Amino acid sequence: MSERSEWLAWRRGGIGASDVAGILGLSPWASPWSVWADKVGLTPDDESSEAMEFGLRAEPMLAGYFADRTGLEVTGQQQRWEHPDEPWMRCTVDAIVIEDGMQVAVGEWKTTSATAAEWADEVPIHYQCQATWTSVVTGFDVVWFGVLHLAFGRPAFRVYRFEPTPTDKLLVRDACSQFWRGHVVAGIPPEVDGTEATTDALGVAWPNTSAEP
Repeated sequence: MSERSEWLAWRRGGIGASDVAGILGLSPWASPWSVWADKVGLTPDDESSEAMEFGLRAEPMLAGYFADRTGLEVTGQQQRWEHPDEPWMRCTVDAIVIEDGMQVAVGEWKTTSATAAEWADEVPIHYQCQATWTSVVTGFDVVWFGVLHLAFGRPAFRVYRFEPTPTDKLLVRDACSQFWRGHVVAGIPPEVDGTEATTDALGVAWPNTSAEP
C-alpha cells in the first residue's frame, strides 16, 4: 500500500477537517451525501491532481514565508492528529506554530486562485469550518493561514489569523458527531439534495441508475 493509499484509508476511518464544510452544507465541492458516500466506500478515492501535488510541494516554501513574515517558528509537515477521547475525530495539520519555545497554534498553508481581496474581510467559510475542526481535534485555540494567492498571474503571500469561538467549536463538534454516529456508523445515508456534489457522487456510486432521489 502506498503512503497516499494508507493515508486515505486512515482518513476514511473518521471525520477529517476537509469533510466538515461538506457535512455542514457549506462546501463548494462536497455535500453531506457525498461525504457519507466517501466514508462508506461507495465512491473511490480521489486521484491526486496536479493542483494538489503543487500545494503539497509548496508547503515548505509557504512555511518559510510565514516564518519570515510573522517571526514565528514552525515545525513538522502533514502531521496526523486524533482526538484523545474520540479517535474518529481526526485531522492532518500542515505545521505547528511555535512562539517563545512553546507550541501555540496550528499552521495551515494554502494555494488559491482567489485574490487577497476575497480573503480580506474574513477567511472563507469552508476554511473556517476546516480550521474550527482542527482546533477541536488538536486543542489549539488559534489556526494561522499562510496563503499564496495566484490570481491574475501575480502571486501574493498573505497571513491570516483565525480563532474559532467556543460556540462554533461546540456546534461543529455536535454536527459532526451526529453525522458520524447517525449516518456513517449506522449506515444510513443523509437526505439527497440537489447539489452538484451529490449528483456527481450518486452517478459514481450507481452509474447505471438515475441520480434522482
